[in-house]
Parts: sequence; structure tokens; C-alpha cells
Amino acid sequence: MRHPWTLTFAAFALLAAGCGQPSSDPAPKPGAANEANAEADGSPEGRLFEQLRGGAVQLQLAQDAVAEAYAEVNALKNEPDFGPETGEALTDLEAMLDSVGATLSEHVSSPSKASVEADFGAADEMRLKAIDAANDAHYELQECRGLIEGVLDQTGEHLRPRVDAVFEKIRTAQAEIESAVTTLGGVIAPPGGDE
Repeated sequence: MRHPWTLTFAAFALLAAGCGQPSSDPAPKPGAANEANAEADGSPEGRLFEQLRGGAVQLQLAQDAVAEAYAEVNALKNEPDFGPETGEALTDLEAMLDSVGATLSEHVSSPSKASVEADFGAADEMRLKAIDAANDAHYELQECRGLIEGVLDQTGEHLRPRVDAVFEKIRTAQAEIESAVTTLGGVIAPPGGDE
């Protein structure tokens, strides 16, 4: 079954595959100068635009790491060397990673500078929602780390590198989320706590 956020990952991968190819249109697009100069814009709208853009990029990187962990867990859960308990833990982990991916997918795009200028309040609300969602995803990934540590204890040497890779992808996603929250002007809140 394909999940909506995995399609986002696939589209991102296809876009990345085209990077490095010579452009048939070397001239910049008409609105590109305004977007590129947003960083130099010290206005509240310019700063908010930069926060949203930077946060979205970092949340996309987190989502990519989650998608890679999800794919590996999906493959691991079919390994015959794992007993029923470990298989159940991997199924739970897969569901949690799917949930995190879906949460992140709602915050991986940013509005244009023009839309931030047109409705600053709505754009700031988008920033606050992204911080809340990132905190939720970070907390859920912490639970995923606990599950994968339990699986690691039950893993034979031949599967250990694959389980370790899942653990590292989860850590990578958490680090990207932490960076995104900082970029968005928030903090990682303790579980059940407020910002």
C-alpha cells in the first residue's frame, strides 16, 4: 500500500535526479529575484518567509529520513529470523513511522513571499502549527527509538547493520526536526509540555 507521504518522497527523489542537468532556460524567472532577495529583507514578512522556507526544507529532510527508515522496517519485518514478538514490534514501528511521515508531509512546503506579505497572520499561524507538528513528530520518533532499541537486543549479527541503519535514520530525522523547530523560532518541548 502506498502512503501519500511516500509519494512526496518519490517526487522529491525524481526532482533530485534531474539536478545537475544543464538547464535549457538559463534566464531566471521573473519572480525569482524577489524570492532570492527575501533573506536580505529585514522586514517581519521577510524574516517569517525565511523561517517558513528554511523550516520546510528541514522538515522535508526529516521526512526523507523517516521514509528510508519506514522502507527498511517494512523489509525487516518479513525476515524469518525474527520471532513473533519482534515481528509485532516492527509492525508497530512501521505504523509509527507512517504516522510521523504523514504529520511531516503537511509541513514540507512553504508559502510564497507574496502570500506571507498578503496575510502575515495566516503565515505565522502556519509557522506555529509546523512547530507543534514537529514537536509531536519528534516525540513519536523518540518512542520509535525505544522500539528499535528493543528490536536491536533481539537481532542476530547478520541483521544488526540493517537495524542499526533504521536507528540512525530515526536519529537523523530527529536532528532535522530539531533544526527545523529552531529555524521556525520554536523549541523542542518536553512530552506533554507546552512550548
